[in-house]
Amino acid sequence: MGKLKETLAFEKENMPEYQYRFLYKRVMPGFFFVLGGAIVVLILGMILDLVAGLTVLSFIPLALWGVTTFVLLILFVIYGKKTTARLIGDKAEAFEKEYALLDYGEAAETLAEKGMISEDRLIWEDGVLSLEDCLVYFNCRTFGGAYILALLFYRSDGELICAYPLDGALCTYFSRHKARIVNGKLFSLFLEDKAEFMRLLLRYNDPEKMEKHIRA
Repeated sequence: MGKLKETLAFEKENMPEYQYRFLYKRVMPGFFFVLGGAIVVLILGMILDLVAGLTVLSFIPLALWGVTTFVLLILFVIYGKKTTARLIGDKAEAFEKEYALLDYGEAAETLAEKGMISEDRLIWEDGVLSLEDCLVYFNCRTFGGAYILALLFYRSDGELICAYPLDGALCTYFSRHKARIVNGKLFSLFLEDKAEFMRLLLRYNDPEKMEKHIRA
């Protein structure tokens, strides 16, 4: 119960109000209605069958439940598409502001001051390594309304060196060094078309699958 409360609190904090309302005031009640209705219909059908035998009367509860469930499914699809479209638009607009490209010199200076990247060298708490000797991956995930965007830096042997949360400075720096990002096609999509990026993220929530489904 405590875990459920934590999950609900996390989602309420991170999700837009309209997305949270759709999930917990429409989808969840609808789910319980369909499940509970199926149980009630089964019980009523058994009772009517025992009392009156297998007649048309026995199928009335099933028909009513089936029609109501069908209508609910149509409404869920309609509201679901509207909610998704609104979420894509809102997050794409927010990403445009949060990850806006900066002046390249300013971005490079910011990364150097933060001790992240300087003169094409990756800096982390345990050392320094030329970016030419790194494998860089663009990682993107969403969970419970939160969005995790980061660049992962690996050694050539696959050992993870560090992960830096994406920001405007990193976007700007690697906008000129896309070739160094293994899944640079997905990173380019993020820079150029955040609405399409969001569409893929909500659908697949996996960088590898997202990159495979980028439209030519």
